[in-house]
Amino acid sequence: MEFTMARKLHTIILKDGDHFVASGVELDIFAQGKTKEEAATRLETVLRAEINEAKDSGRDLFDLGPAPESIQRLFRESSSKIISQDERLVA
Repeated sequence: MEFTMARKLHTIILKDGDHFVASGVELDIFAQGKTKEEAATRLETVLRAEINEAKDSGRDLFDLGPAPESIQRLFRESSSKIISQDERLVA
């Protein structure tokens, strides 16, 4: 039996013009939508696809690497630009 340790993934949502952008912090994944809910739902879809791709190819999901430094900095500094954030465990 294969054991995979779950790791934390923080996600944030920012307003960018007329759209909302959802981003992973520890993973370089993004999605956008016309509402923050749509952006969050689309990010979840991207995350599921990346998890499946990693599993199918035998690689670690976190091989994607982290989000760009600008996103990480917004998260670390608890920027007022962040309108929503979440934390989850992923394998």
